[in-house]
Amino acid sequence: MHAALSDFGLRQEPLSTGAPAGMSAAVEAIFRAALSAPSGIVLIAGAAGSGRTATLDAGLALHPGALIVGEIRDRETADMAVQSALAGALVLAAIDAGNAVGAVIRLKALAIEPFLIASTLRAVLAQRLVRRLCRGCRRPVQAAASLAARLGFDPGAIVHESPGCARCGHKGHEGWIALYEAIDVDVAMRRLISGGGDAAVIASHAFRDRPDLAGAARAAALGGAISAEDALRPC
Repeated sequence: MHAALSDFGLRQEPLSTGAPAGMSAAVEAIFRAALSAPSGIVLIAGAAGSGRTATLDAGLALHPGALIVGEIRDRETADMAVQSALAGALVLAAIDAGNAVGAVIRLKALAIEPFLIASTLRAVLAQRLVRRLCRGCRRPVQAAASLAARLGFDPGAIVHESPGCARCGHKGHEGWIALYEAIDVDVAMRRLISGGGDAAVIASHAFRDRPDLAGAARAAALGGAISAEDALRPC
């Protein structure tokens, strides 16, 4: 019997007013806590077309007084976000990065001092969109041994596929589901960032007790929301 998305903290509907659909309880808690801070930066990472704007809008709805600086593309925009946070504003910003740790590394690459990153960041969310399997023709199948191994599933794990039907225009999928990960910039994380911790060290601390994007994709595949093949696609 396959696991439900809720068993992994993943839901396909909004948890509560203002929270984006698909955001897990753990990620939403980090998001809301960061938005309740009087100042700092809440950074949304993802590729173009990953739904970052919708998450920024959700953040603004939850904290109407936040300052949106848009996408951080260069040193000038990054400096503006940091200085606004230091001046007492809660800043919402997007950045083109494949994951949350990559967003922190990108800020460093833009020549922002690590101690400034550490002192102003409140949370970093990363997201990706994955095709949602059609719920009209979705059916359980046993994952091939090689596929199960690549995903870290037990042999014989049940996943789902959608062959296509009239409901989905015979495409096998309908719309998209957003997957998320989040870094909570707590005291220990600030020390790691300001001390020059590399990507592996930051990731080890950030995701020691919650799934990263790859883990969220595996959970969504086990829950039947996406195909196992799509769970393996790069962010």
